[in-house]
Amino acid sequence: MGVRMERTKEAKAPGNPVDTLVGPGRDRSYRGKRRPGSFRGTGCALASAIAAGLANGLDVPESVAKARKMLLKWMDKAKTAKGPKNLHS
Repeated sequence: MGVRMERTKEAKAPGNPVDTLVGPGRDRSYRGKRRPGSFRGTGCALASAIAAGLANGLDVPESVAKARKMLLKWMDKAKTAKGPKNLHS
């Protein structure tokens, strides 16, 4: 089967994070706003949400877009907690 699309991220680079979805004729960039604080589990949460979208019949770009939106909501809710924000629980 092989890889048809790949998601890359620049989360650790200075400035706002950018995810790029690379595929045949469909490169897309998803820009975000850096959240203050320390978060754990964002990659796992995002990957799980993307997989859930695909399992529910969304195409890859739509699944990534919806998953990113959901992750940002979770991160914004977690900002109210003290200390490191863990999205695994």
